[in-house]
Amino acid sequence: MGWETRGNGSYYYRKVRKGGRVVSEYIGAGGVAEALAGLDELDRRQRQRAAADWRAVVESDRQQAEALAEVDELVKSAVAAVLIANGYHTHKRQWRKMR
Repeated sequence: MGWETRGNGSYYYRKVRKGGRVVSEYIGAGGVAEALAGLDELDRRQRQRAAADWRAVVESDRQQAEALAEVDELVKSAVAAVLIANGYHTHKRQWRKMR
């Protein structure tokens, strides 16, 4: 997106995706084009902020999942230790009492 110089003037164009192709959409020149360029810039910044916020949420969820996986492994190890100490063993991934 942006201003393009053609001849002696500057004109504002938007790049829009239509049917898998990127097409230049003529907006104009002058005050109206400057106002629309400002609105487009605000929209772009808002989308970038939203994307950054989303990445932060995803990263937080990933860290939380890693922490929970570590706790899960510790609990499984502790349970296995207690069961083995009490005379159990695994048979086809099931805990069974030894005879």
